[in-house]
Amino acid sequence: MTAADTMELGVWLLGERAGTLGLKNGRLRFRYEARWLQKPGATPLSQSLPLLAEPFEDQACRPFFAGLLPEGELRRRIAAQCQISYANDFGLLAVIGGDCAGAVSLEPGDPATAVAAVEWLEPDQLIVLLAELPQRPMLAQRDGLRLSLAGAQRRRCQYPHP
Repeated sequence: MTAADTMELGVWLLGERAGTLGLKNGRLRFRYEARWLQKPGATPLSQSLPLLAEPFEDQACRPFFAGLLPEGELRRRIAAQCQISYANDFGLLAVIGGDCAGAVSLEPGDPATAVAAVEWLEPDQLIVLLAELPQRPMLAQRDGLRLSLAGAQRRRCQYPHP
């Protein structure tokens, strides 16, 4: 694939395809699906991406889509594990965009087809997977396995000392 080729991810909101995120020459471009725009009560992805038929260029759409990704050390570790540049928003979304916090997900295909691939885990299997999280943030690149746990942002708790 050359730099002039466009790569695309489907953008899904609440289980329905809302649009397409493309990458061409390092620049993002988002366009809502016509069917989404015609849907009664259609919801925009954000206030910065109102329901318009015209595509949103990089400057308008990058802040929203980059904001779906983890920050700081977690982002660095995922990028390293997946051998993707820390600054490559599209590449990271292609790998972990199906596990974004909230109602938006990004997929190269139809996420409805992934439902058949759900693997239910026994408690001991879950313990092993959770133990791997420090080495494999969000279990990135583990045989296509993805673990979506809301609230995975690392936080420091401050407790008052006596």
